[in-house]
Amino acid sequence: MNSALLTQVGLLAVFVLMMYFMLIRPQKKREKETQQMRDALKKGDKVVTIGGIVGRISSVGPETVVIEVGKDRVKLEMLKSAIGNVVNGNAPLSDEKPSKPAKSEKDEEEDDAKDATVNRDRKISPKKLTGKKGGKKESAEEAVADVAAEVKEEVQE
Repeated sequence: MNSALLTQVGLLAVFVLMMYFMLIRPQKKREKETQQMRDALKKGDKVVTIGGIVGRISSVGPETVVIEVGKDRVKLEMLKSAIGNVVNGNAPLSDEKPSKPAKSEKDEEEDDAKDATVNRDRKISPKKLTGKKGGKKESAEEAVADVAAEVKEEVQE
């Protein structure tokens, strides 16, 4: 009976140690790293809050930081605990436009077609979206293509 009790206590101790090394210790390590990151915040760092707001730090206080967000540089004061992570300082903010790649000929043709069809004063009647015999077009793409062709003809005249 003494060896059975010793075996049960031994298994319980092994189970507790496994739980410590698999759950508790890694969590404490993550908390320590997060606290070090929040203590190391400085002006100019690009950060993402736990709510998903991206901005640059404009000032740091003992418990709070002020971040600038958007094109208008709106300033938001937040607790340091609201900072989720620090992003590379050289990366553009999400609202800053990255350089656009060169357009292909197909993209340019599509843009030209869109420019030709844009006429905000003109209203398209439902009759334009139906066929000559009064029946409906086979697809919305055909109807839009027909209207675009008509508008293009009118623009050229």
